[in-house]
Amino acid sequence: MVDPDGRVQTLIISVGDYVGIGEKTVAVPRGDITGDRSHLTLNRNKDQLRQAQNYWGASVGSSSPTRQ
Repeated sequence: MVDPDGRVQTLIISVGDYVGIGEKTVAVPRGDITGDRSHLTLNRNKDQLRQAQNYWGASVGSSSPTRQ
């Protein structure tokens, strides 16, 4: 997601287990990501991502997000 000036503010990433089982979509603030154009590092661990709220509002563990 970008602001009116075209700067990235939030990244939407897919989080889940192998082959999409338990997959969900999570919004991550730009401040939680470091790096450059060729290599990005997310400053969160797997447990934090698993516990994050699903961006589309579907229940945790749903592989097909429901848009609200």
